[in-house]
Amino acid sequence: EESKDESQKQVELQKIIESSSFKAKKVLKQKETAVSSYNWNTLFLGQNAVADALAERLGTEKSELLDAKLKTSLGVRMALGETQLVKETREFLQRNGVDLDCFSDEKRRKLARSSTVILTKNLPANTSIDELRELFGSHGDLGRVVLPPSGISALVEFMNEQEAKKAFKALAYKRFKKSTPLFLEWAPMEVFSLRIKTQHTASTTVEDVATTSEMKTEENMTENYLGEQNEEESATLFVKNLNFHTTDDQLRQHFSKIGPIKSASIAKKKTPSSNSSTFLSMGYGFVEFCRKSDAMQALKVMQRKPLDDFALELKLSDKHSTPTIESEFNSKKRQREEKIGGK
Repeated sequence: EESKDESQKQVELQKIIESSSFKAKKVLKQKETAVSSYNWNTLFLGQNAVADALAERLGTEKSELLDAKLKTSLGVRMALGETQLVKETREFLQRNGVDLDCFSDEKRRKLARSSTVILTKNLPANTSIDELRELFGSHGDLGRVVLPPSGISALVEFMNEQEAKKAFKALAYKRFKKSTPLFLEWAPMEVFSLRIKTQHTASTTVEDVATTSEMKTEENMTENYLGEQNEEESATLFVKNLNFHTTDDQLRQHFSKIGPIKSASIAKKKTPSSNSSTFLSMGYGFVEFCRKSDAMQALKVMQRKPLDDFALELKLSDKHSTPTIESEFNSKKRQREEKIGGK
């Protein structure tokens, strides 16, 4: 009996999701900023993704969204939610150097397909970039991995054509995280508006390439923001509950998916040994975003998100810039010396 009721619930929920998806598309066409020429809902957002994202934002289970008394209002909320997710996805992709014109129907018919960039669709909800890097990185060196915060699709770039083809063949329709099968297709040739330089050194690793490409894009974007006279105010997040083994680069990478970052550093202190020059993490740090809006977005969507298996605690910091660890340590040392000298 309970199984039958649950099955009926799922059928009704699916009908509402499909109905709301139609309403969302109708709303998008009426807006000047609509992206009707882009197949966004097919490429980066699925029907269930909208329900998953809304359920997460409302702090409830997806199945609990269905209420017989609220069917109409739920449909409207789903439509508005889908509209907002499309808008956020569009802005995120633009910030990460993706040429949106490539995804218009007309352009996609004319453009050749890339042999190194794979469009990965039908991902389970809450898939992380680290999981994608682990999955695809086992087949070759990766460049950029672009995953919108609310999306269930990603762009995965390989540094080598043969490795990309090997990964495509091995992973197409493979079940990921024991969930739905992966849908893969080659992205348009000019999907990235910014190109990265391939490093041909023997010491180059997957992480080296990934970090270099992401930092290169991020630095270019940061310079552009800093060069504008009417620059949006930057903002800094205070990050607590860091794993003591997490590095500055890992902290930067974790938040760079939201937007350009000016600086990211973890507070450290010297080891007890007076002769040692080793610094130990103090379990907290600071991430300064180029734009305050990105910091607020990170505060909203990255709260309690795990990094190195630790759920991070975030809050807006009053600091306008991140202090260097050395200067912070020396400052505290001077304070202690002054206190002792004053006695």
